[in-house]
Amino acid sequence: MKKLCTALFILVSFFQTAKSQPALTNDYSFVMNVPHVVTIASSPAHFYVLSDSEGMAVFRARPDSLEWLYSSTGMQRRGSKVVADIRFAYLFGSDKRLTVLEPTSVIGVYASTQLPAVPMDAQRIGRDLFIALGNGGLAKMPLESSSSTTEAITDIHPELENRNIISLESIDDRLFVLTADNELLRFDYDGEQLELLQPAQLQKNITDLFLTGSNLFGTDPQGNIYEIEGSGKLSKLGSIGEEITKIAAWRDRLVIRGTSGRIWTSFKNRKPKLWKEDSNAGNYFAVSKNQLWISEYNQITKVRAETAAQDEQAASSAPQQANASLKLETIQDYTVPYSEALLFPISFESNLPVEDIHFTYQSPNIQEAVIRGQSFYWEPASSDIGTHRVKIIASTAGGQTSSTSFNIHVRSFNAPPRFTPVRPVTIPVGEAFTLPINAVDPDGIDKNLIRFIGVNLPKGAAIDESTGTITWTPSVRQTGE
Repeated sequence: MKKLCTALFILVSFFQTAKSQPALTNDYSFVMNVPHVVTIASSPAHFYVLSDSEGMAVFRARPDSLEWLYSSTGMQRRGSKVVADIRFAYLFGSDKRLTVLEPTSVIGVYASTQLPAVPMDAQRIGRDLFIALGNGGLAKMPLESSSSTTEAITDIHPELENRNIISLESIDDRLFVLTADNELLRFDYDGEQLELLQPAQLQKNITDLFLTGSNLFGTDPQGNIYEIEGSGKLSKLGSIGEEITKIAAWRDRLVIRGTSGRIWTSFKNRKPKLWKEDSNAGNYFAVSKNQLWISEYNQITKVRAETAAQDEQAASSAPQQANASLKLETIQDYTVPYSEALLFPISFESNLPVEDIHFTYQSPNIQEAVIRGQSFYWEPASSDIGTHRVKIIASTAGGQTSSTSFNIHVRSFNAPPRFTPVRPVTIPVGEAFTLPINAVDPDGIDKNLIRFIGVNLPKGAAIDESTGTITWTPSVRQTGE
């Protein structure tokens, strides 16, 4: 009987712990729109947003908001991957260039350099930046001054010769180096020399390293996540089924992004659970000032962790929302002249409070449309003539999303022709008379499209349909006005 009571106590305790797991929801109290987001990154003090159209936007991180500092246009041409630390951010991509950004500088760019090979990763220790160059090995670049970064130094340690370096992580004065041969090399750095500690041969095909706090994780192309112990022993945490691009720690959980753009979370090192399944949303995330930020459909918002009590309170106050699924009604295609504004309501097949739903839209060419309440509004200009594809996305704080797409056909307005004024004319009886009538098309498309038609003309008078010229020889019986 005593053993049975113990088993029951353990079972109840487990369910209480599982029930208290906080759910992640979007906090729309702060929403920032940045078009064409490529990636986001953060440091303890700053926040970086790389846009394919706006370049690099740099913000000062606040506990509950982001304060814009400056934007550097054209930075998207320098790369698509951003790594940041407390002092600098490092931008690189598919070529050999690496750009060092200093967020506190008015200029923004601290230095830029051409490397011997394409950079794959970068980590700073003290005044030096270490760069993984794949088959090019490991490079060290001094950051003491902007002029010192013009050239990187390779062959910095005998053990690194002829090594394919694919990933780096660092903490304090320790550098973790992963090779393509599944070797994990640990170095201590005294500011001048690297000292190799005991290397470890990993037993799995690890292709990337992620350091969260003091925990070092390795991932493979299949999406398996392993915690790496000091001896190099691997303990499997779980799998997401696809290659992993980012792992960050936030409030007792790991936030994990895959190559599809979907996001999983692992609460207290449990099996990863899918959180954001809409891969079209982008789903870029970063943690700054102990706040998790996420970019979905080019809108950056905070994320909050709800407790079980808050979840129950929300469910009791809005039971219909807990049972209803979010689904937008189909939106018809619209045809409008460019001079008229387009305004239509957004409707749902489900019964959900509109104040709990957040809207955004996507379109390759339309940037000036707005969604007010539950209505879409756009006023096209003459340059918008043509067909535009629009996608409207609705989402709830709890993570539900629904979208629908439609076309907007903007046509030329075709305003009526405007006549050139003609003064009163006196003409003699019995003589041939001609009078050119001129008109212009305000749309300016093609003057040859104008046609002239005479209505209630005097007997014997005629008008040329193409030129607008009136011809007439009045008789004596037509004397008058």
